[in-house]
Amino acid sequence: MTAQTTPSNVFTFEQLMELFRDTDRRMKETDRQMKETDRQMKETDRQMKETGLKIKETDRILQESIQEMRASNKRTDKKLAEFGDRLGEIIEVIVEGGIVRKFRELGYSFSGCSRRYEFENKQLAISGEIDLFLEDGDDALAAEIKTKLTISDIKEHIKRMERFRKYADARNDKRRFLAAVGGGVVCKEVQDYAMKNGIYVIIQSGESVEIAPLPKGFKARVW
Repeated sequence: MTAQTTPSNVFTFEQLMELFRDTDRRMKETDRQMKETDRQMKETDRQMKETGLKIKETDRILQESIQEMRASNKRTDKKLAEFGDRLGEIIEVIVEGGIVRKFRELGYSFSGCSRRYEFENKQLAISGEIDLFLEDGDDALAAEIKTKLTISDIKEHIKRMERFRKYADARNDKRRFLAAVGGGVVCKEVQDYAMKNGIYVIIQSGESVEIAPLPKGFKARVW
């Protein structure tokens, strides 16, 4: 009598049950992973919303701070401008009081001193203002006065002198024009820069003014 054998592609009951149990475990694990992923996504979404709220709040605070700083800067700038204008007027008055005599001591024969001398030629598109303008018959000197003189102020005054020379030529004014700069505060570096460019430097000395000592070989620049 021949023994019966089970085909290799036929599962036993125990094997089927084990397969079902394994499939069920896999499905439960997949479901757990999906739930965990969903939980993580919700947590990430919550964190992003919180971060968004924090960013909006930070931006609001930053904008308010910027507005406050701008308002404060405007108030400060206004006060500095008012103070600077007033101090500039005081310096001009002090300079005007003794500058003619000081330049006479250097050999110039200036007899007049004008404040805020304005010039303009619309055809040449030239205009400007000179703080102090000293003149006699043949020579004239234009002085720029600042509360705190800087190298940039000197460079700008040189450009102003070039414009003024063109303005004078258009009027057939053949005088020689010299330049000076001055201020309530003038550091040595700025003073040296002016001197190297042939520009006189007016410095405040107590209640009076002085022309800074001229270095050896100084030659006044003429426009």
